[in-house]
Amino acid sequence: MISKISAIVFLLFYPSFLIAQTNSDFQDAQSVALSNAVCASSGLINPASMSLSEFSYFSLSYENKYITKELSSTTFVGLYKFNFIDFSLLANYFGYEYYNRMHFSLNVSKFLFDRFVLGLRFGYSSFYFSSESGRSDLVDISLGGIYRINEYLQLGLSASNLLKARLDKNYDPLTLNTPTRIDVGLDYKVLEEMHLYFQVSKSSQSDFMIHFGSEYILNNTIPLRFGFSGSPFSPSFGTGLFFDKFELAVAALYNLKLGISPCVSLKYIWQ
Repeated sequence: MISKISAIVFLLFYPSFLIAQTNSDFQDAQSVALSNAVCASSGLINPASMSLSEFSYFSLSYENKYITKELSSTTFVGLYKFNFIDFSLLANYFGYEYYNRMHFSLNVSKFLFDRFVLGLRFGYSSFYFSSESGRSDLVDISLGGIYRINEYLQLGLSASNLLKARLDKNYDPLTLNTPTRIDVGLDYKVLEEMHLYFQVSKSSQSDFMIHFGSEYILNNTIPLRFGFSGSPFSPSFGTGLFFDKFELAVAALYNLKLGISPCVSLKYIWQ
């Protein structure tokens, strides 16, 4: 009961939180551990990043915002790599019975040149706030690209919710005022088993935000991850385990004002 009251009070003071969930915030545990500094790597922010994966896979992630189940999010991703192009499907559910958001998207990406990959994402979101207002539906398009500068450094750029349109006639403008967000990031390979990530993000509804992350793979089996982001300062950390065709990852991000948000992911590589 207390958690439900906390969630409702939270949304009253932060009404844009549910809407902002469409704003590139579909995360797995690796992204959470790296403070979402994954625009130039294999995270879920950049539509082009799917082509960086060497294999097709399924993944399932669960994130619990501030240890409040009413602010939890579940994300499923399925990636299939063809010889000429890569397709992925993403399904996400956020919230609970009194307010929620369902999102589905199709992602298409391809290496156009040896060093450049382009990605396009088509998304559909359905928002529910109350029985009186019903659901509000939105479609959006996101675009991203990743360029490998050399064997150590690659640059990523993505524009989320670049184009958007509502599907229903009667709607609350606040509920569908989804922000457009630009992310620019770098992935620097210090060693074969160590990467550093840096990213700058700007949303149409917020100021610039800096993200930093680092990852070290111990014995090709155990990843050690750390990161932080600003506004306010939020450290993150995580680890995991690679075994056979499975990848397990756990992570947490700590917001100095709101508390800790744990996340767990499981990936199965099937081709």
